[in-house]
Amino acid sequence: MEILENASLEDYSTMRLGGRAAYLTKVADRERLKEATTWAKQRQLPVIMIGSGSNTIWKDSGFNGLVICNRILYYQEEPIGGDANKTVLVKVGAGENWDKVVERTVSRGLSGIESLSLIPGTAGATPVQNVGAYGQEIRDTLVSVEAYDNESGEIVIINKEDCGLSYRTSRFKTVDRGRFYITMITLQLRRGDPVQPFYPAVQNYLADHGIVNFTPQTIRDAVIAIRQAKLPDPVLVPNCGSFFANPIIEETEYTRLQVAHPNLPNWPVGNGRVKIPAAWLIEEVGLKDFHDREMGVATWANQPLNRNQSCFPSRTNVGLRLQEHKSGGIWTNPPAFWKISRSYLPGSSALTVMLAEELRSPPCRHRARAQVAVVADYDGLFEANHNSLTSNTLDLQSTNREVNLRIEGGRRLHGEVTLKASKNAAVALLCASLLNYGVTKFLNFPRIEEAIRMIEVLESIGVKVTWRENNTVELRRPKKLRLENLDEEAARKTRSVLMLIGPLMQDHGEFDIPYAGGCELGERTVKPHQYALEEFGVSITATNNRYIVKVDKKAPGEMTLYESGNTVTNNTILAAACTTEETFIQAASCDYMVQDLCYFLQKIGVEIEGFPSAGLHLS
Repeated sequence: MEILENASLEDYSTMRLGGRAAYLTKVADRERLKEATTWAKQRQLPVIMIGSGSNTIWKDSGFNGLVICNRILYYQEEPIGGDANKTVLVKVGAGENWDKVVERTVSRGLSGIESLSLIPGTAGATPVQNVGAYGQEIRDTLVSVEAYDNESGEIVIINKEDCGLSYRTSRFKTVDRGRFYITMITLQLRRGDPVQPFYPAVQNYLADHGIVNFTPQTIRDAVIAIRQAKLPDPVLVPNCGSFFANPIIEETEYTRLQVAHPNLPNWPVGNGRVKIPAAWLIEEVGLKDFHDREMGVATWANQPLNRNQSCFPSRTNVGLRLQEHKSGGIWTNPPAFWKISRSYLPGSSALTVMLAEELRSPPCRHRARAQVAVVADYDGLFEANHNSLTSNTLDLQSTNREVNLRIEGGRRLHGEVTLKASKNAAVALLCASLLNYGVTKFLNFPRIEEAIRMIEVLESIGVKVTWRENNTVELRRPKKLRLENLDEEAARKTRSVLMLIGPLMQDHGEFDIPYAGGCELGERTVKPHQYALEEFGVSITATNNRYIVKVDKKAPGEMTLYESGNTVTNNTILAAACTTEETFIQAASCDYMVQDLCYFLQKIGVEIEGFPSAGLHLS
């Protein structure tokens, strides 16, 4: 278990801000989770477990304890009952990206969570919030939650009925907050098309676009279009998505308010109560696209959402400013937004605001701030950046802040350059050399770190490597590879080790390789490789910092990649090269490193057609 000290929390929240954690670790299975919590208890440290950080705002003071990042990945479908073709149990690891889970179930014709598309975060967070959108909630399909009980130290199963699920809440965020660390959820979905009536916004979208065939995919597409029109991508604009709680009031109170507000919309929720849309209330009191330059408070033009200043905001001041806009006695509930800062504001409204960059803030400390300036169109924000755009020259070394550059073209370039060999293509070709039982010779081969580490891995399993003049390298594969001698230290230093899976399935029914490492580009998931290679009869299980690979070789015929990445495309091509039948690959990457691999495989007898394009045919 690797534990980082004094770790910046900016990269562990979709707000991309915050102080530092005293300690931070990532867990990929239950055992690592138990190990992490035990480690913290022995040191009497507070613990918080997060997914992608879409529900979290970190204070500038950081977190003086252990932050556990849930990276538990798992997905399994299990038909149940006599109606096995219609009802499916889906077990999902808590660290899985939620929208990817929805995407995968929809692609398999399963309905029940398609309206929960594009909700940021991980699967494990869905029962905590009882997430809901466009007429669906997670409690509609949830069967049970698997969790680590921090009190007993055991893994427990909690049935839906015992989760305390209600509107945007559960026992996991109230009475048992911090007790359970969710490791897996089980959903019950139905194979078939969704049934009308749909949520009004979805119904209107379908009607406006002339959509009459209602499948899980058409509903997902509609929801994504609606959400993208309302909410910015957190990759581009740091935010926590839509975090407002619609006020629920008594019908008698609604009748009273309707006299003053005849157009006040509502949805009956039973027991003599109705729900009022907070978005309508925000717009009605004049807070839609509202920008407060003094407070640095704003709402999104199309939908309220969260955004923080360069420092954690003063909750009291924001609460007082919100109360200035209370109207008609409607604002009765504390905003759902404040639950993530663990500080409810008495009497504040049920709306959620976007806390944007403070206009008076010191020089920019976050990459996202200039993006917010563009999207929110704040006048006068980041004058230094604006000045850099209107200046003819800019000394990048003399400034300690981030800048924007304007590039003017129109001048034809001419001359000669010497091209360097590609690292990405080189490591793919090294892996592919295992499919050649003769001598492989690569000319003008780059002697760079990633390639050298992969060569060390190949040498450790028996490949003879000889360097010649002019950076020519020769590789001679033995008849039998000694996988038990694999150099794990070298393997953990390269993120390309995953591309060994395809070639190794040629002669090995079962093997394991270390987790991929390499440069600091963030978490790397094996899921795209798993989804692709399972079409060839390959199963990959992540455990104990290793990938356990089992092979029951088969030919998929035609397949579509889950992700059009370079390494997963290469791995799929290498796996297809190990079969004796035709394979059609859709959604393949067209990158140069993929083309180089295809050229090489052609030289050793593999027939490949279609490159460079997203459709490849191997035989």
